[in-house]
Amino acid sequence: MKTNDIRKMWLEFFEQKGHHIEPSQSLIPVDDESLLFINSGVATLKKYFDGSEKPKSNRITNAQKSLRTNDIENVGVTSRHHTLFEMLGNFSIGDYFKEEAIEMGFELLTSDKWFNFPLDKLYFTVHPNDTVAFDTWVKLGVDPKKIVKLEENFWEIGEGPGGPNTEIFYDRGESYDSRNVLELLEKDLENDRIIEIWNIVFSQYNCMPGKRDKSDYDELPQKNIDTGMGLERMACIMQDVETNFETDNFMVIIKQIEQLTNVKYDDNKKPFRIIADHIRALVFAISDGVLPANEGRGYVIRRILRRAVKSAYIELGIKNPFLELLVDIVIDVNREFYPELNHNSEMIKKVVNKEELKFLETIEDGMEMCESMIDVDGKITGENAFKLYDTFGFPIEITEEIAQDKNVEIDIDGFHKHMEEQKQRARANAKGAAGMHMQSEVLQNIETASEFVGYDKLAVLAEVKLIVENDMIVEKTMDKVASIILDQTPFYAESGGQVSDLGYIGNNKVISVSKLQGGQHLHTIELTSPIAVGDKLMAQVDTDFRNKVTKNHSVTHLLHLALRNELGTSVTQQGSFQDQSKTRFDYSTLDALTEEQLLIIQNEVNQNIQAGYDVISKEMDIESAKAKGAVALFGEKYGDVVRVVEMGPAVELCGGTHVKNTSEIESFYIVSESGIGSGIRRIEAVTSSEVKVLERNLVGDIEEQIKGLSAKVNNGETIKTKNALELMAKLPRLQAVTNSDYEVFDLAIEKLEEKSEANKKAKAAKAAQQGANLKNDILNAMETVDGVNKIEFTAEDINANEIRNLSDEIMNENENLLLVLKIINGEKIQVIVRSSKSISSEFPANKIINDILGEYGGRGGGNPEMAQGGASL
Repeated sequence: MKTNDIRKMWLEFFEQKGHHIEPSQSLIPVDDESLLFINSGVATLKKYFDGSEKPKSNRITNAQKSLRTNDIENVGVTSRHHTLFEMLGNFSIGDYFKEEAIEMGFELLTSDKWFNFPLDKLYFTVHPNDTVAFDTWVKLGVDPKKIVKLEENFWEIGEGPGGPNTEIFYDRGESYDSRNVLELLEKDLENDRIIEIWNIVFSQYNCMPGKRDKSDYDELPQKNIDTGMGLERMACIMQDVETNFETDNFMVIIKQIEQLTNVKYDDNKKPFRIIADHIRALVFAISDGVLPANEGRGYVIRRILRRAVKSAYIELGIKNPFLELLVDIVIDVNREFYPELNHNSEMIKKVVNKEELKFLETIEDGMEMCESMIDVDGKITGENAFKLYDTFGFPIEITEEIAQDKNVEIDIDGFHKHMEEQKQRARANAKGAAGMHMQSEVLQNIETASEFVGYDKLAVLAEVKLIVENDMIVEKTMDKVASIILDQTPFYAESGGQVSDLGYIGNNKVISVSKLQGGQHLHTIELTSPIAVGDKLMAQVDTDFRNKVTKNHSVTHLLHLALRNELGTSVTQQGSFQDQSKTRFDYSTLDALTEEQLLIIQNEVNQNIQAGYDVISKEMDIESAKAKGAVALFGEKYGDVVRVVEMGPAVELCGGTHVKNTSEIESFYIVSESGIGSGIRRIEAVTSSEVKVLERNLVGDIEEQIKGLSAKVNNGETIKTKNALELMAKLPRLQAVTNSDYEVFDLAIEKLEEKSEANKKAKAAKAAQQGANLKNDILNAMETVDGVNKIEFTAEDINANEIRNLSDEIMNENENLLLVLKIINGEKIQVIVRSSKSISSEFPANKIINDILGEYGGRGGGNPEMAQGGASL
């Protein structure tokens, strides 16, 4: 059975059992700072398990792409370690529980309609106290001798939902290991014979670390099922191959590597496995918008790519970029379930090629650096080897290879010592991974009906249906702050990057609005008078605030369109934020935008604003929306029926509030474009009246700069106009929006620079005249004794560099000269002694200077022809 067929059969089975098929989500977690990447099938479903969002079905199944790098050094070494893998899962959120989950698992694995495993090939583990799981397996026909009770069969990650689990193993036979199967399971011995294929977690407790015994944990009111089956492991068993790497989805990549290298897989399997695994991870991660960088997700991707290149470079002799040539193979075998890979293929190749070239240059530079670090004893120290690795990204394996070629020693133990110290520092600084938290049970269970009418109305008479204070439902408010649900509301709840509305309910101020899992809008209010359930109050949105936020949200759609038109459809939104003062848009891209590109994008947005497109919002099924070309936004969750917002050529799925016509936005100006890490860049912009505010502030700053520079040049100083010019660099794009004339600033700077240059020339002329006068004074002090010219001269408050330059002129113009110059500045004396070569043996400068400075307790340095030094007076 092919890998794609296994995935398909899994999803079909659980769909027939009433499960909703949840699409595989991006590898980038949404609203989950505890994870760098999605690392399991349940990671994208946390919002359902913790009650923060209500699923469309309490039965869910998925095939979720996941990425882990905690065991990256084992990838290619063992049979089953991967960076990227797929986890097949079925989940129950307060629906079926232990017995039904086990019965479904048994049917899927053993029925001849499905995977058709022989029962005698399967083994099971349960927690010793979980008699229900044990008895259910036995009832289904499992031999009790094949059920192993293990204390570690309990799943928990910190505080939150957890519980016992049961695991299912497949026995591949004695040819893989002749030891007793039960012993392998009981002692958890490393082996390739007994393979875990499925783990079913019974989430029935609220785990509380610190309690003496798991039996003290409280039972959850809503019990859940969370399962996981590794697709790659399952393929290995179903295709009866030795390791996961011989399965169909890996072998097509490995065959391509064989063609590119003229090396056979069977001759050296490890590098083939590393490259095949890592190119899969790169293709999926880059497609989801992760770009190589020096920190965070981008660093992980950079590390994966470099490990693949290093393996090819050292073990397969590939010295040129080649990973790009494997991208199409990965996309081809995965396009059926992951069609987005095909859309992003060119972008993926570009990123991979650019990063691979960069690393190959690093290797070449590092080889030169490595050779320079061979010390006088013919060794490379552990500290230097670690510096090459940590600072310059130079692989230790290549350092070892160079050391071997040069027949020098490398302190590999010292290198590993530094590596361990770094790991300890990283562990000390690492944040603890967050477990799955519990949302307030009160908020989870609220089913009060409420309707959002704020797309069309900004004020309605509404009835108070429910009040929450201090995590309790009450009939009447008693506190200064409360949260309420209305039968209908015009208040937009914060979501999709748009802040919530502000305003009043009665005479009570609304300070925030959030959305509950049932879709109700929960209004947090500051009370000026008590309210009770059943009260009818006027709910009034702050229209000025809403209008400003709406303009900033609507323009984000036009900005997204302009970015895709300029940079290509591979641009992926990575988040957005809109409030009353600005809009912010994060997107994945390789390079910073040029000033020319920013102007093109800004102009396109403003053209679409001025075009006056009516903004049309329609609800339709998701397939119709896709056919219409609607763009889905990063991080948004969409149901079967979606809201499509059209603004002329911009068509997106969006639940936010918008202007009625794009002309209401008035104008758009990009304030800044910057990188925020991991290959993601950010545009911050303003609209409407905020453009005028920004213009006033910017013009004011420029005027202050010019005023300060004018005062300096009028005082005869020379100036640098860099800061003013940096501010003025923002004016051309601003001028395109405001049509203001900023030529006065260019003229002012031009005149200031002319006057500064005149001041500079005047200063130079004055200094030249002073130098000439000083030179004449020094020469007038010359005496000639026995054919030797001698000058001893003392100057005060003179720059030492100026007089040093004069000494060069005087020495060049006079023969047989002994020149002693003393410069006194405050409490310090500096001395310069020069002696012509013809007399330097008789009058050595380095001896004379020490005789002079000795009187002040100082010393100088130099040679017989020139010496200098200083002392305190």
